[in-house]
Amino acid sequence: MLVGAGSYAAFMLRGPQGIPALIEKWEEVRKLERENADLAEKIRQKKERIRRLDEKGDELELELRKEMLQVKPGEKILILPEAQPHP
Repeated sequence: MLVGAGSYAAFMLRGPQGIPALIEKWEEVRKLERENADLAEKIRQKKERIRRLDEKGDELELELRKEMLQVKPGEKILILPEAQPHP
């Protein structure tokens, strides 16, 4: 009976549901926690940007005009080509 219990315990610890699987799950959890923290930081940054744009109407107007390439009468826009990396 004791040999059977020992064999069962060894199989369970080394089998597909054993310690290697547990370690793999812990690593996956840590990876997901890091991703979650990164996403939370991105959300915080976006909320801060929205707050700044909300508080300063002129900054919002400038951002929208830049995005839509709109100019006021009499203004001139200089559009530079994007820098291409040299081979």
